[in-house]
Amino acid sequence: MRPRNRSDFEIGIICALTLEAQAVDAILDEEYKGFGKQPGDTNAYTTGRIGTHNVVLAHMPGMGKSIASSGAASLRSSFIGVKVVLVVGICGGVPGSPQKEVLLGDVIISDEVIQHDFGKQYPDNFELKNTIKDSLGRPNAEIRALLAKLRIPRQLEKLGKNTSQHLKVLQERLGKEFQYPGAQQDRLFESSYRHKHHRKLGNGECKICDRCESKTDPICDEAQESSCHDLGCSGKLVYRRRLAADNPQLAIHIGTIASGDTVMKSGEDRDEIARKYRVIAFEMEAAGVWDNFPCIVIKGICDYADSHKSKKWQSYTAAAAASCAKALLEEWDAVTQDYTPNPYLVLSTDVKDVKAEEQQLGTSSQNTEQTTISDTSKKQHCNASELRSLISNINSTHSQIQPLADSNVLLADIHMSSEVLIRLQPWWSSPSSELLWIQEEVDLINQPSTGRGILALAQKANIPVATWSYNHGHYSKSEKTDCAILNQMMVSLIQQLPHNLPPEFQSSADFSIERFRKLDGSRESIEDAINLIQDLLELGVRPLIVVIEGLHMLDQAKDQHVQSGLRALLKSLQPSHDSLAGKGAPVKTLLITPGQTRFLIDEVRLINRCESSQSSIHKEGLLASAFARELLAGIDRSKSPRLEI
Repeated sequence: MRPRNRSDFEIGIICALTLEAQAVDAILDEEYKGFGKQPGDTNAYTTGRIGTHNVVLAHMPGMGKSIASSGAASLRSSFIGVKVVLVVGICGGVPGSPQKEVLLGDVIISDEVIQHDFGKQYPDNFELKNTIKDSLGRPNAEIRALLAKLRIPRQLEKLGKNTSQHLKVLQERLGKEFQYPGAQQDRLFESSYRHKHHRKLGNGECKICDRCESKTDPICDEAQESSCHDLGCSGKLVYRRRLAADNPQLAIHIGTIASGDTVMKSGEDRDEIARKYRVIAFEMEAAGVWDNFPCIVIKGICDYADSHKSKKWQSYTAAAAASCAKALLEEWDAVTQDYTPNPYLVLSTDVKDVKAEEQQLGTSSQNTEQTTISDTSKKQHCNASELRSLISNINSTHSQIQPLADSNVLLADIHMSSEVLIRLQPWWSSPSSELLWIQEEVDLINQPSTGRGILALAQKANIPVATWSYNHGHYSKSEKTDCAILNQMMVSLIQQLPHNLPPEFQSSADFSIERFRKLDGSRESIEDAINLIQDLLELGVRPLIVVIEGLHMLDQAKDQHVQSGLRALLKSLQPSHDSLAGKGAPVKTLLITPGQTRFLIDEVRLINRCESSQSSIHKEGLLASAFARELLAGIDRSKSPRLEI
């Protein structure tokens, strides 16, 4: 399912190196365009789908904890729906024991992260913080449960096989640079064997390297940049049984990862930290991401974190890590979007009734090629995903629509006072469809708004939302006519409403491509758009919230097509009161305008919605700043009841 907006992305992937991001980009099953980011966000993003998951790949400007932390914070500001982040890429590995060998090209999955360079430096030694594991915290319960599952030998074996399968496909896409370098290139020296000049130079010995006897002795600058072959590194290699095969099977290891800003290039220091803290790998980004998101580190071992470190294995191991990330996401259960009642947010539609309606509308038949419905005499099968695909091709200014759900709303900590709850309750919890008209000035960029606050609550409760907001600066002169504005509004809603349909359903409505082609933005297409909105609302299986900001732009409309179209649109959003005769789930419509809006008052009266204080429209005339801030932050958090969403 294509996301409606940035809030629908629940999986984040962070890569520090272009090489790492290239591998992850190649495993996407589908790429999405046009989701943008928040002002001030310095990350670059690729959005797409892996299996059933909508994922956002964050490209960072460099390596290290601080850059990773800043990148994770930016990711959170732009993609507020992200629930877990995978840190995917390359790392240095700890060789392991003869009983559990670790080879180059193997993949590490974190169950804990420590900061190996965070502590106290004494004259005689460096002491890691004793409470470091508590400071970073352990993974959340959902991640711990997944890791517990993967520790079962059969499950870990399956993960490895799936990783290998994905790796083959990825290698075909990316070419020979990402192929397995060969077992003969996997060379592990004894921890104390230094990377330095071991052969005589043409003009004599290297005096600096020749004096290097211990791990604290320096080596020359030339040796730092030279390969083992050039230096003559020929010490005794550590035997590994797995390397007896020409192409050993990729293995996956789960354990503690050491993260820090220090690149580990010392075999002796590597082994000391590994023994003390049971570390199995070293990398540089996880500690920066860990405090911002629930996090899983997935990294391929490209070297042994010793002085013989090289870049020979980086491409292959980046591909292996990306392939493992895809295999892991196949084991990660996507959160279903079933509507869940809530004492404050319930829209009085019983879950049993919703599920019964889903079963009635759905079908148990398998995949079908029937995607257009033109015979209105009987109901036929339709696929919601294919319907969304047809609707996405409507010729519109969809790229200029500013969805409110993309606003910078922090969903993690929303409070409302009792007074605000009381004022919202008649509209929010009514079993029928309701219109709520709020008068407030809306700053689309800098200020919180009532609409955004309500959308934030709806998103946390998994209630479907359709939004439209008029932003004067985003439309050309020809797009600011009354007819164009109304058409843009309706097409935007049409493109969002299919997300409230069951995956498979029966309908007698005409959902043919010819019908969608009629939505060309003309005066004559207004009626076609209204009828299509009514058909889509009739099929909705869950309570829906519609938020429209900027209806006052039609305040002076004189075009009869526009006036009648707006009147019909308002009526179509009230399915319990019009010709739909109660079909479809309740629709909660929030109309936000700055102050009094004469045209809207006239239209509302025409559909008999503003006759008394007990009517279906609650015209509050609320002050924007006070109400919106109260909605998002709470007046007195010590006394305000918390919404349990």
